[in-house]
Amino acid sequence: MLHRDFAPGREPFLTEEQQEEIKQLVLTTTPVELGWDVASAWNTKLLQSYVEKHFGVCISREALRKLLHRKGLSWTRPTYTLAKGDPDRQKNFEKQIDFIKKNLMDPDSVLLYLDETHIRSYHVLRSTWSEVGRQKQVPTFGHHAHVSLFGAVNIHDGETVLHQTTAANAATFLDFLRMLKERYPDRLMVLVLDNARIHHAKMVKEFLREEGQCFHFIYLPPYSPQLNPIERLWKWLKDTVIANVFHKDRNDIIQAITRFVNYIHERPEEVLQRLGCAG
Repeated sequence: MLHRDFAPGREPFLTEEQQEEIKQLVLTTTPVELGWDVASAWNTKLLQSYVEKHFGVCISREALRKLLHRKGLSWTRPTYTLAKGDPDRQKNFEKQIDFIKKNLMDPDSVLLYLDETHIRSYHVLRSTWSEVGRQKQVPTFGHHAHVSLFGAVNIHDGETVLHQTTAANAATFLDFLRMLKERYPDRLMVLVLDNARIHHAKMVKEFLREEGQCFHFIYLPPYSPQLNPIERLWKWLKDTVIANVFHKDRNDIIQAITRFVNYIHERPEEVLQRLGCAG
């Protein structure tokens, strides 16, 4: 068995092939799948024992951490993706949107990504600074006021249109469509939106028959929120407005939302960066 202490900055005693094998091990397998441990994810302690067993090399956990960084890996929290999403339909949708952007959009039309969300006084708790041994306390009434919010974002210029309401239903959705018509008079609005029931309501269909020259709906594939950039705007909003904050009533929530809306209206470039659409 080989034992070796590594000076800072020196390469570990592993070949490029072995290092690549470790990278793929972390990305594509779990310890429990290999019968190596009961854990569902690799950490440096488990990798240390795996490397010693399979490669006959004793390597420190810090050296392994640096090795993974060099191979382009980082220690980050995963995100959810909906297992029911159809990859083929998602790829076809992306191709459709690309075609529309390149061939069908002109100065008389605008492409908007649309969605609705609910901002509740329910407190999202995030890590924050506090005194050692004294966990920060966030008050709560035990009941949760909320504000519903419709939104549309133009991923070309970062312009946003947001509409606060008491509930998200077909009637308030129509109010938002009328608001968009006022914002973009005499322009064709291509709206990308999900398949929520209110988007297919009878009164919405009747409205579109009357206003068909103004709106064109493109529906996202089912279970594909990651294809709608405005979802990232909602996350930004909620992290800013409700995380670690006590809102005593609905008006307090509205004031917090208004401050956020005023902020992003003055910073369209930051909006594009947050949505991953800059450049």
